[in-house]
Amino acid sequence: MAETFHNDINKVADMLLISKDEFLKSYSYLSEEDYNMTINQILYNLFSYTQRQEYVEFLISEGQEEYAKKILPEHFMTTN
Repeated sequence: MAETFHNDINKVADMLLISKDEFLKSYSYLSEEDYNMTINQILYNLFSYTQRQEYVEFLISEGQEEYAKKILPEHFMTTN
């Protein structure tokens, strides 16, 4: 299962400084899914609530509904 590393400042700094391929070679124990989820988590943390809702809609349109459910579960709650 993929995990984010958005709280690891050294990895995030490397992520910003080197290419994705170089990063994944340097941190071979991390998967591409870990990398992508971390980017999504960083972006999510930067957004306001309204922007988060729009971002969730974007993720859904890109086929990433399971991840969208993790980052904004209230978006998927229904009221009876």
